[in-house]
Parts: sequence; structure tokens; C-alpha cells
Amino acid sequence: PEVWFGAGAPVDDHLRVLADPSSSEGRDFAVIAGTGTFRNREIVIVDIYPVIWDAPGSKLLYAGRIVARISFPSAGKARGPGRVMTAEDRFVVNASQAASWERGGGARAAAQRTPFEFSLSDNWIRLKIASTGIHTLTYNDLLTAGIDPSDIDPATMRLFSAGPLQQPDRMDDGGSFEEGYHPDETAIIYNGSNSGEFSPGESIVFYAVGAKGWLDAIDPSAPSHEYYEHYYDTGNVYWLTWGGSFPGDPARMRARDVTPSGASPDTLVEKYTERIHREENNLYDPMYTDDRWYWRSLGVGTTSFSDNFTLSGATGAGRVRTCGYGPYKYSKNYSAVYLNNSEIDSLIWTPRQYLFSPDTVDAYVSNLVNSTNTLRVTKRSNDMMYIMWYDIFYERNLAAAAGRLDFFGPAEDGRAGFTLTGFPSGDLYLLDVTDWRSPSRLSGWQAAGGTVEFEDLPGALPVHYSAASLSSLLKPAIEIAGLHSGDVESLRDDPVCPHMVIVYNSRFESAANALASYRSGALPGVGAPRVKAVDVQEIYDNFSGGMKDPVAIRNYMKFLYENFSENGDPVIRYLLLMGNGTYDPKDILRTGTDYLPLYMKQYSWEFVEDEDYFVRMDGGQDRLADIAVGRMTVLTPAEASSWVGKIIRYESGADPGEWRDKVVLVADDEHSASTDCDFGFMFDTEYMTEGNEYFPDFIDFRKIYLKDYPFSGDLKPDATSDLLNEWNDGALIINYTGHGSPQQMSDERVMQKADV
Repeated sequence: PEVWFGAGAPVDDHLRVLADPSSSEGRDFAVIAGTGTFRNREIVIVDIYPVIWDAPGSKLLYAGRIVARISFPSAGKARGPGRVMTAEDRFVVNASQAASWERGGGARAAAQRTPFEFSLSDNWIRLKIASTGIHTLTYNDLLTAGIDPSDIDPATMRLFSAGPLQQPDRMDDGGSFEEGYHPDETAIIYNGSNSGEFSPGESIVFYAVGAKGWLDAIDPSAPSHEYYEHYYDTGNVYWLTWGGSFPGDPARMRARDVTPSGASPDTLVEKYTERIHREENNLYDPMYTDDRWYWRSLGVGTTSFSDNFTLSGATGAGRVRTCGYGPYKYSKNYSAVYLNNSEIDSLIWTPRQYLFSPDTVDAYVSNLVNSTNTLRVTKRSNDMMYIMWYDIFYERNLAAAAGRLDFFGPAEDGRAGFTLTGFPSGDLYLLDVTDWRSPSRLSGWQAAGGTVEFEDLPGALPVHYSAASLSSLLKPAIEIAGLHSGDVESLRDDPVCPHMVIVYNSRFESAANALASYRSGALPGVGAPRVKAVDVQEIYDNFSGGMKDPVAIRNYMKFLYENFSENGDPVIRYLLLMGNGTYDPKDILRTGTDYLPLYMKQYSWEFVEDEDYFVRMDGGQDRLADIAVGRMTVLTPAEASSWVGKIIRYESGADPGEWRDKVVLVADDEHSASTDCDFGFMFDTEYMTEGNEYFPDFIDFRKIYLKDYPFSGDLKPDATSDLLNEWNDGALIINYTGHGSPQQMSDERVMQKADV
């Protein structure tokens, strides 16, 4: 019958319809399970329920014919030629029908895009910025780094930066995949004769922001207590270049006169608010912390934490901020916060399951001392708490520390006079860095006896000043960028899009190129494949300003996906990631194995690595992967080459044997001190063996279900032995379903790191 049923219809209704087709009107055997976008094609997912078990009659009833009609609004004006059938269309039931009335999006030709900066110059130096402040780069610095300064015309020198923040996770928030993404040019000071070459004694000076710091340094409208820290990198990147074919003149700092007028200023400024942020990232918990890491855990039985900090020029008054939270626990938690043995506030919180919702102390204090201070946190013995960070704000004189001073002026009308101390030589750079990309050099200030005086007119927002003596200027780390003498490839200006991209860590370059060469002649579903092996650093350079960021990989894929099509279908089809990834991109735990970073995402009650994130190209709530993605979790060049060799041999049939048809399925049990439900993981695993949905019928399954094995203490050694033997004998696929950790699979340790 032609039938229509709604989701959740009673079985009796199904049975009645099968017995009497006329009763099927107004009911559904076909149910819309969801919608999505797959490779720029809007699709609907339909669940079909054609078969019903008739228990009273002990027989199987089925619908002989089911018709599903999908209605949708017109797409409007055609955007280009109709699509042609592709290999991916085998996943769409009515792909051939849809191709006749679909219209592919028009990809933008490379010639129509604004050239990216890397295509405008062959000379690039990557400067790694460890902390925010005024930096210098001298003739000797360049010479020491292996760069011939005489090749540089200082009149053409330019400095660029894409900023210190990671790329937005959500496509709806924009990002480097967009056409308008470009690094910003930063104004510099050139100290030299402009003779046509960078000569001995010459230098440039510039203001640079680091990968962590106070947010109002890059956003003047941000609250003064907001602190930022890049998730994935420890240093910001600036780019120095010269020559090239850039439009316009290179950016140089404008001078602004701040000469004291001689009259009394409307406001005399001698103090400012100093800010100290104390934080250590030692332990990992992505669920119950603000940035996935915390300083120390105060577990059951531990009652206190203390930390010392030293202040200079403190007058007693100040402000303390910290937060209280910890691992999930139903009961209310309590802690007290002390400054120099005086209680200043308390924290009370009940952790919300799977959410970070801390209590915050923001207390004004009057007992700061001009020496060593102690912050102490105490809690009840049976509570649990994470120590994450604390901030100290206090008023101090405008006195330089180690030859540097960073401060904000007042947001008041009228002329403000400033008196700075701590610059005994009187030689310094004084900058207005309110616009960190285009700072101004302040001139006319007067120095005498270690004191510097100047006057300025504040604006609507407080002016941000930075001062440093000549001997205290910061030095960036210098690296010749690119693979060939500073020539950085502009991935955004490549006129040809590959069908497959292999992203690799530089240590695996040989293996990546070997696989790219092979895939250029053997790529499933593609007749004349184009394959490109790309060093992940080149992706960072083009899509995250040079900073490590897994989102840059997603944005590169999105850029290719949006800008290159063949007959209405995106060109890019495959992404391979070559290199191990960890949840520790900054190498806090010192393992040194995060070669290609993971993207970690919260799913329900835990954070997991999400490789599909890199290839979901349609934004919003769409969950469909538009590009095939995989990863080789290799740790060494030899291992990478071995993987590539095995792939080529497997596809050429050079290694025959029973292993090619063998799939090993391992299922954990749920046996523990609190539960003995042995079958959940087994049911999920067994489902994969039913029918031919996941595996063809010739597969030889080897099942290692932990429920079938006896305990020996808290282990199941026979299960471990069977798994390792099957693995060593060779198998097409090894699949494990169950609990695990970076150290082991299952509580019974059916496999451990030491077994590899």
C-alpha cells in the first residue's frame, strides 16, 4: 500500500493498515528524521519502517510499496549550471533526479580575489613574541639569525600581524576562511639613514602584543579585569618583510607632541592601577575549568592552598579576584579566601554537571604590603576545589620596573599631566598604544634626574601608554619563514584546488610526499586526481597568523570548499592528517608529541577529539561531514613511512592472506564496584556484525567480549592475550568499544600503552 505514518505510531495501527490498505490514509511508514547540508546540497534524512512483526500471528508483515514525497520551496534564481553526478552522490537516493533542477554555487576565481600578503613578497621573517611590550630588531640581530641585512632596503620594510587570539570555533562568527581575512600592518619606527640598505647600528622599534595578557591591550572597550590567553600557542607571531609589490607606503609610527605646557594641568597623574595575573596550568580538566587547565586540585582531605607575590610601591589599597569551582559534586562547597592572614571573602558553589559555573571573589582590600604578600584559600576537608588563577590590582606610583612601564591615563576631560620615574638615563621610547596596530610615538616629553614629564589630552576612552628605556627593549625570536629562503607560500592564491590535501608535521614530509605521489594516480572516485601535501605550519601561516591553531586547518578546508568547484560540486574531497595529536597543544605536560593538534569538543558529559570538525563545511547546526577525513597518528618518520608503505601494498594486493578479511571486535564490560551490567558495549559491537550495513558478508569476525573472560585479580589476562595474538597475526580492522584512557583500554586493562 501507499502509506503515511507518524513517528511513534502504535504497532496495532501498522497491523491494521497492512490488513486493510484503505486505513493507511493520514499515517506514515516514512518519517523525516532530520535535515542537513551535504557538499552544498540540502538533503532530508528519511527513516522507512516497512516491516512489522505480528506477534499474535507469529508472522512478518511488510508494506509492498512505500512512496515518500518531499516538498520544499524553490531555490529562486539559478546561480550557475546544474550539478553533475559525483562519487558522493551514491549516498543520496534521488541524486540523478536532483541534478536536473539543482544549481551549483559559483566559485570565485583566484584572479578575482584580493592577493594575500604572502604573494606580494618573497622575503618573510617570522618573529615570535613572548610578551607584550616595545620590541626592537637590530642589524646584529638579523645578522646573527643568518640574514644579510645589506639585502634589505629599510624604506620598504613592513610589519604584519593577525592578532593574538585563536580563530573562532563557529563558522557563524567568521574566520580566516573569509575573503576579507588579511593580517594587519603594524606601524614601526626605523632608526637609520635610509641609505638603501640596513646598515650597522640601525634598528627598527615596534610595539607587539603577546599570546596572553589583559584584554584591553587589544580591545580598549574591554573591562580592565578581563584576561586573555591563546588556547593553542604560547607566543604571538609578527611578520617582517621588505621589497615586494604592496600597495601604498609602509606604515610608520606617527609622532604626537606631548610637551608640557608650563601651566598647571587640569589633572595631575602620578599613580596608576598595576595588575598582576597569577596562573599555572598543571592539570587537565576540560569540563570544570575556564580554559581546560588548572593550577592545583584540593581534594578530599586537603584543606588549603597558598601563594606568595611581591609588590612594589603598594599603598595598602587594592582589589583581589579569584574563582571557586571543582569537579562535579552534588553537595554545596565552601572556601574562604585570605590575604595576609585576613579573610577577605568566601566562595560557595555547587558544581553543575557538565558545566563550568564558578563562584567569583571580587573583593576590595586595604592590607596589601610593599613586599611579600600571601594569598591563601582554605576549604572544608570533605569538599573539592580547583585552584585556577587569581588577580591582584593595586595603586602604585608611575615608576618603571626593569626599565619598562605600561599604564592607562584617566578618562577625564581636560589636559592631564604625567610624572614618570625609574628612567635614570632619560633615554626611552614613550608610545600611545591604544590602537596596538597603529601606535603613536610621543615626543616633547621632558626628562630630568630620572623623572619624565609630559602632558596629554585624554579621549573618550583612557589612553594606553607604554614606555621603555633603550636598554630594556624586548627582543623577538627570529625565524626565517617558509621552506625556501623566507618565501612563504600563499595557499590562498593557489589557482588550482586539490582533490585531496595531506596535512603533515614537518618531520613527516618525506612520507607525506610519497603518499601524495601515490594518491595522484590512485584516488577513489576521482579520475585525474590532484593531491597536495601541505606542511601544517604553512596552514598556520595563511589561516591563523602563524600561530598554532587546529581551527586553521578547518578554515583552509572551508576556503577550498567555498572557492573551487567542478560542475557545481566542491573540488576538495579528501583530508588526511599525518601526525599524532594530543589534548595538550602547548605541551604543558612535556610529552612533546602534539605534532598535529586535535580539535576537542564537548559532547554531552565529556570532551572528545572531533576530526569531523575539520570537514563540516556548512556551519550552523549541520552535523554532516562534507569531506572524507582520516588521521595517521604517527610519532616518528619511520612510523609514517611504514604506514604509507602498508597502504600502497594493501591497495596493490601485494600482501595476500587471511588477515585481509579479518575484523577484530573488542567490547568492554561494565563490571565495576558499583555496577555489573556486562552487555551494553557488547550489544553496540554486535550490532555492527548484523547484515551488510557496516561490513560485507565475507568478513571473518573475531570477537573478544570481556564478559566472556574470567577475572584474575582485577584483570582479564586471557582477553589481553587473545587481543594481542589476533593483532599480531594481522587484521584489516581492530575496533574497540568501551571505557578507556590515554594509558589503557578498559578497567581490566585489556590493552595498555606498554603493549605497543
